[in-house]
Amino acid sequence: IRIGERDRCGVVDRYLGLSSSLFAYLYDLCEAGHLMKVSGGRVDADVVKRLETVRGSLGQWKPSPPPDLVERFTRSEVVGMLAQAKVLRLSALLILHRLRYPYGQHDKEALQLSRAITAEIGIALRSTGRSIPCTALPYTIAGFEITEAETRAAVVDKIDDVVTFSRQSQLQVRRLLSSVWDARDGGDQIHWFDIGDYVRQTPSTWADAQGTT
Repeated sequence: IRIGERDRCGVVDRYLGLSSSLFAYLYDLCEAGHLMKVSGGRVDADVVKRLETVRGSLGQWKPSPPPDLVERFTRSEVVGMLAQAKVLRLSALLILHRLRYPYGQHDKEALQLSRAITAEIGIALRSTGRSIPCTALPYTIAGFEITEAETRAAVVDKIDDVVTFSRQSQLQVRRLLSSVWDARDGGDQIHWFDIGDYVRQTPSTWADAQGTT
């Protein structure tokens, strides 16, 4: 069921803060990814048009807070919610990019989005002293773009600060990153809609090396 673009405006969600209206476009991305997967990854004019429509919507989207936001919530909570909204929007743009282009192509644009995501998470952590809810997936998606071993190690080192929901969630992020990094290092051409296949099939080198330390 697709949430309408205006259905959640002015709503502060317990987990998604000011970002729940963004999920209409995440639904559109999921639908586009499914259509691409069942068609064998074909990127025809209809798919390009669909993705560009979503890109335009994401470019215009911004959180719609209730008028009494600053009275109802602390400064730290407001900072966290605004950061969460920015991170989730950037993540949607990165997913869209990787639906259009496989890993290894147009990496410069993807890396810019990746850095913007991790920078925003870092700023919020320093400002509020706590992690942003529901940003484990954005952090993971941003990490997929990293190719240098030293930078990958830094990404893994920060998982416990960024992902605080549970120890199992932290281990899962390590496994996801490891699986995609191993596949990329192996030279495979991976689209976003292929990620699930590689997560199930690829050995978790980094998870084994880093997760048990």
